[in-house]
Amino acid sequence: MKQIILIKLLILFALSSLDAQKLLNVSANNHCKNPYAVSTVDITGPLDKPSETGVIAFGRKEYAVWFKFLVTQNGKLIFDIAPGDSISNYDFELFKFDGSNNFCANIKSGQEKSVRSNFFGIDVAIKSRTGLSVLGNSKTYSPAIDVKNGETYYLKVSSLLEERSDNIFLVFNYLNTSTIKGCVKNIESNTIKDVHIYCINTRNSEKIGHTTTDKQGNYALDLGIRDKAHEFPVYDITFFHPKYLIYDTLVLSSGLENILAEDLNINMEKLKKDFVYPENIYFTPNSPNSLVEPESYNILRKIYKLLSLNPSVAIRLDGHSNGFFPSTEIDQRLSEGRAETVKEYLVHLGVNPRRISISGKGCQNMLFPFPTSEVEEGFNRRVEIYISKNK
Repeated sequence: MKQIILIKLLILFALSSLDAQKLLNVSANNHCKNPYAVSTVDITGPLDKPSETGVIAFGRKEYAVWFKFLVTQNGKLIFDIAPGDSISNYDFELFKFDGSNNFCANIKSGQEKSVRSNFFGIDVAIKSRTGLSVLGNSKTYSPAIDVKNGETYYLKVSSLLEERSDNIFLVFNYLNTSTIKGCVKNIESNTIKDVHIYCINTRNSEKIGHTTTDKQGNYALDLGIRDKAHEFPVYDITFFHPKYLIYDTLVLSSGLENILAEDLNINMEKLKKDFVYPENIYFTPNSPNSLVEPESYNILRKIYKLLSLNPSVAIRLDGHSNGFFPSTEIDQRLSEGRAETVKEYLVHLGVNPRRISISGKGCQNMLFPFPTSEVEEGFNRRVEIYISKNK
């Protein structure tokens, strides 16, 4: 899910009741000189399909609707163009109105350039939506734009495929901007440059901030936060350098204010061959595939992130069981099965299986050879993770 939850729910609700709603006719709004006036506060739609403009592009007729809107606050502006059909293909161009009488003529002649646009980008996984998002992406969304209260913009939404155009919803939002600052060092207290820092809203998988550390290890991570989408989210802040173990932290929206108020300084540990990952994955008794939740899945999330961001890394998974030394055949199979379960989980997420080797240790390396409690037995039922390769 790539876009904000609240907007998606509102759009889905609207789409589910299209039959009960009257489509807004925008057939007369297919030229810059006659735009459809919209508000950046309300959801606009459902709009009827765009009408023909008389323009031929790439050998096809163009269908378009023009919008005009007034900016009502300073900040960054984003919007979603959401078609009713998930295979619709819409492009857009955003123009800042200069107040001149020749504005539309200059757009037509090419003298007036768009400030944001997207052409030929379609992603059915997000139901063919397009527009402006916090940071944008390489396919369907362009980055947010800085706006000022009182400015006027024109938005052209168009398609060259009449058979792949459908009803439209248009949703605007303004971003609040905040900055997280700090310094990144290694465990010897030396600063680390070129550390990539990402912040993602886990509710919609949207990247809302990205920066890198300077030569002194300092950073300033600017965040673009949508009011409605970020009422109660969880933020994932990740620090990545290919030569170091990833550091990440999950922050509730209620705790973000504390991080903004003080510097977020962290230490990163350098990766070496046969580096022992500091956390283990634990299993329930007598099971090769029942992980202890949620701790084990949180660790798997971190390992998957490490492998995804750092293609030079491979791992070895050592499975262990709780029993009596020497290991029985059952102990051995149980330990191997646990390592295989972790591998299958990561492979299912898309990790190349050749980057993961496994081994079963039975109960020969128990952390508590003579456990006296269920807690100690639980520590024995584990999979240990080793970084086996780092170029």
